[in-house]
Formats: sequence, C-alpha cells, structure tokens
Amino acid sequence: MPKSQGRAAFDTVVPHMQYQGMGRSARATTTGRVLDWLSLALGMMGLVLMFAARADYSRWPLLGLLLPLLRLGLSRSYRVGFQDACRALWNSAETFSSQSGPLPLMAAAVFVVLPVFLFYISNGTILGAVDTVPVIPGAISLVREGNWDLSEFHRLGRSGIPQDREAALLGCYQKISGGIYSAFPSGMVSFTVPVTSMARLCRADLDRHSVHLRLEKITAALVASFSLGLFFMAACCLGSTPAAMVTTGLLAISSGLYTTVGLGLWQHGGIVFWILTALLVELRSSGRPTRLGTVIQGIACAGLLMCRPTAALLIAGLTTWIWLRSQRRALETLAVAAVAYLPCLLMYFMIYGNVFGPATINGNMSGEFWHPGRIETMTGVLVCPARGLFVYQPWAILAFLSLRPRTRALAAEFGYRPGPSGWLGFCLSITAAHCLVISAWHDWSGGYCWGSRLLTDILPLLGLACVPAIAALWSRPRARVVIVALGVVGALTHLPCAYMNAAAWNYVTNHTSDLWSWSNPPFLYWR
Repeated sequence: MPKSQGRAAFDTVVPHMQYQGMGRSARATTTGRVLDWLSLALGMMGLVLMFAARADYSRWPLLGLLLPLLRLGLSRSYRVGFQDACRALWNSAETFSSQSGPLPLMAAAVFVVLPVFLFYISNGTILGAVDTVPVIPGAISLVREGNWDLSEFHRLGRSGIPQDREAALLGCYQKISGGIYSAFPSGMVSFTVPVTSMARLCRADLDRHSVHLRLEKITAALVASFSLGLFFMAACCLGSTPAAMVTTGLLAISSGLYTTVGLGLWQHGGIVFWILTALLVELRSSGRPTRLGTVIQGIACAGLLMCRPTAALLIAGLTTWIWLRSQRRALETLAVAAVAYLPCLLMYFMIYGNVFGPATINGNMSGEFWHPGRIETMTGVLVCPARGLFVYQPWAILAFLSLRPRTRALAAEFGYRPGPSGWLGFCLSITAAHCLVISAWHDWSGGYCWGSRLLTDILPLLGLACVPAIAALWSRPRARVVIVALGVVGALTHLPCAYMNAAAWNYVTNHTSDLWSWSNPPFLYWR
C-alpha cells in the first residue's frame, strides 16, 4: 500500500475509534450518573423508613449503600474513583492538620460520622433507663403542642409512657400545677427535636412508647457519631492525622461513647457534644478564636449547663483556662453563655418555680448525698470491675504517657504540634477533678447503666490527651501492637452490652458487693 493511502486509512480509522471510545465513555458517564441518583434516592428512602420508626428501622439506613457496594465489587473504574475520592478527603484532613486548610467536614463525615452511625444504629440495642425516658416525649410535646407538659402521654396509659404496676408515674416525672413534667434537666431535648420533627413528617406513631424507644436509639446514634466527628477534627488540630484517626477509633469502639452515648439518651451525650464543640474552636484557632468562635463557645457552655449540673466544672475549667490567656475573651464567653442560658432559666422558673429546675426538686443538690474523701469510692471510679474508668477504657493510661517531654518530642517528629498553651494540663486537671466529684456522690456507680457512665463527660478530654502518645508510638510496630491490644481489651468490655444484653447484669446483682467482683463483672454476664 502506498504511503499516502496508508496515511489516509489511519486518518479515517483513528477518529472513528476515538468517536466510539468517546461514545462508550459518554454512555458510561450517563449510566454512572443515573446510578448515583438512584443510590441517593434509595438512601433518602432508607432515611424516611428509619424515621418512620416501624419494624427494622435499624436496617433501613443501609439501603443507600446497596448500589455503591455492588458497584465497588463489579466496576473497576468505580473502585478507582472511590479510592481517589477517599485519598483526596484524607489529604484535606492532613492539610487541615498542617494549619493550612479549612475544617475537613467532608472527611470527618465520610471517615467517622457515617460509618459510626451505621455501626451504632445496626445493633438494635437501647441502653436507656428511667433518666432517659422523658426526653423523647418532651421533644414530641414541643413539636406538636409547643409546650413541655407530658400529660397527653400519661392519659394513653402504658402505651404512651412507662408506669409502675399501680399505673403511677415513674420517678422521672413530676406533677406540677396540674401538668406532668420531666424530673431531669432539659439539655438532651434540643438534640431530639430535629429527630422527632422528621419522624412526624414521616408519619411515625408518636403516641407509642415503642416508637419513643426507636427514636431514642436513632438520636443517640446521631449524637455519638457527630460527637466523634467533632473529636476527629479537634484531634487533627494537634497535627497528626493518623493519631487523630486511631484515637477516634478507640473512643468509637472501646469507650463509653459507644455504650452510654451511642445506645441511649443519657445527659452525658450532650455534654460530650458541647465540650468538643468548644474545644474544636479553641484548638482550631490555636487559642485565638474570632468573635464568632467566642460566641460558639459561649453557646456551648450554655448547652453544657442545660444537660447536667456537674457540667459547671467543665465550664469553670474551660473559662479559667481561657482567662489565663485572655481575660477579656473569658468574660465575653461567660456573657454569651449567660444570654444563651436565659431561655432555659426562664422556662425552669415558670415550670419548676426556681431557676435551677429539677436539679433542686429531686434533692440531688442536698449535702446529705455528698461524701467527699472516701478512699473506697475514689478507687472504685478508677479500677472497680463494674464501673472503673481504666477497666472500660484501658487505653486512657496513654494520656499520662503524654505528660513526658520525651514522648511529646518524639511525637513532634511525626507531625504533633503543642497546641494552645496549657491544653494538656486543662484536660488532665479537669479529668482528675471530675473523678473526685463523682467519687463524692452517694451513687457514684451510676445505678442501672454500663461501665463508667458518670465519667463519660471526661472521655473526650482523655482522648485528646492520648494524641501525643499515640502519635509517638504508632510509628513503632511493637508499640502499635500495644495500642491495638488496649483497644481490643476495651472493646471486649463494651461489645457484650451492645450485642449480648449484658446490661441485664444490673437486674440480677447486688451493687453493694458485686461492683467489686472480678468473678461476676458485667462484661462476662451474657443473656
């Protein structure tokens, strides 16, 4: 064939081949977009079915993952695109860790919030108790009627709110001026209002107690997953993204955030969320937040006080730490907190007749319930087999390793940054003070609960304090094994509660003696 004819044939065939390839690419792109929209539609349908709170509510969120998982298994190009997207998100988190990028919200959502929520919602276990019962009815009453009176649920009998055998109110409710109100602080209601609003839109039967339990589970999983997302970003502020992810994993599976926060609407969930919000602002700005950051911290302080009176210790510690560096900002934070707390204060006064609300009515503020200086209880909150901090969070010992200057120097080689002045001292001093306060409480073990429930408030502080030690140790294979082993041991103390109904231990034991029994601890009780 002459050279000119060969060139003409090439010029004819190649564009045709390119056109065919472009056509296949266009068709693949169109198909991919259709599948993406279909996945989104299935995900939205799953959320609607979940908020409807009917049978299998805990499985419906997985519906949105059906097509993506199939495409990951069948399509190589989809796998490559997924890996590239994950790599880009991880790079955004590392850029943020180096103080040169915005908050890695999408990275936190994909790597932490979404998987944690799906993991927590899937087990179907609800670790609520009398303390948590009024939360969902309170939110429903606000959404439907705009008030805090829960009388409509009492009129429904046992299907509305739990009652004792004589159809009398449980201790979590109070009759005041002809109405029925919660006997506990209102802080967690703010987290449940969006969930109950969605449930109402999805036509859930909001009068049934079984639906209340399902909505409690959904809200608890959301609070826990968003809290862990905040923790991941706060830990990234200390400069080591791998250490932040490892520590987040320890908190997610091997701590009370899994059981106390993720399985029920205890007030501790709100405290964890709000203290992490305040700390993220402080760490992100290296101790020099903008006015908006100060406003957010003030609102967080008000949210803390709405959840639990003992949160005043966290507020005092946070504002003192700020005061030592900027007196003006500490005063501004307290001023914003006072303004943000004012609606709650007025509500308490109108319903309960005092500005402290149910915290004073149920007698918990009385001096007869506090007994400081007891060695047995101080030891119990740390190492008791049924409630000990280090039994259910063995990885917490790494926080004290971070106190060593050599550990922090080694961590600096792998990206760790000192952070705002005094942050480590703040975390550990508040941890110690909180342990002393809980040990002085007459019911220091926390009653019907799991693990070290009353110490859940300080777990984010301990987690942040572990970051320097984990950053230093994670690069060494032998030390990495130790961290993983601590995480596994911690997980083994919480998994029985989530999957084996081990919390029933509370019904069959004598708390006076069995709290100290290593032969009959809660995590070995399976039912």
